[in-house]
Amino acid sequence: MKNLLLVVQTIAPKRSAVQRLRNISLEVPDSLVAIPSDFKPIEHDSWKKVGSAKVIYKGRPSKDYGVFRAPGGELFIWIEDAFYPWHYLYRPKEKTVEIAFQGLLINRSGNYIWKTKEEEAFSSTNYSGASQDAMDAHLEASPNGIKFRSNNYDQDQSIIEVTW
Repeated sequence: MKNLLLVVQTIAPKRSAVQRLRNISLEVPDSLVAIPSDFKPIEHDSWKKVGSAKVIYKGRPSKDYGVFRAPGGELFIWIEDAFYPWHYLYRPKEKTVEIAFQGLLINRSGNYIWKTKEEEAFSSTNYSGASQDAMDAHLEASPNGIKFRSNNYDQDQSIIEVTW
């Protein structure tokens, strides 16, 4: 950027000032914005919203939920109208359910996917693999759904049912 003109005017009771700077040039060395030769983008997975998914919590259909599927079959499930809005990660290969980090999935702008209405989400690839955080969810899996116990600390251990 070359030959800029900057003008600042300050107006205050009993005082005012005008400051002008002319022919200002800002030069940025190419090395400052150069992409290093060993640059690699962060690896990520693209998750797709399961549009046909239905969620039942405490025997009633949920009205505020979301289900996203990873390339490996994992499901990210959230239920906002539950007693406490937990987020779960179902791992079909391990047959486990665990409480998931609410920011596991984000949209292209970096917002948590559960705060948006978007159909595609992204995550780093480090969610995959065996988990140390699996909970005793009494998981029941079928070809088109799962049932598991929620983690809401109440006596009845409410059941969550997800079908697709």
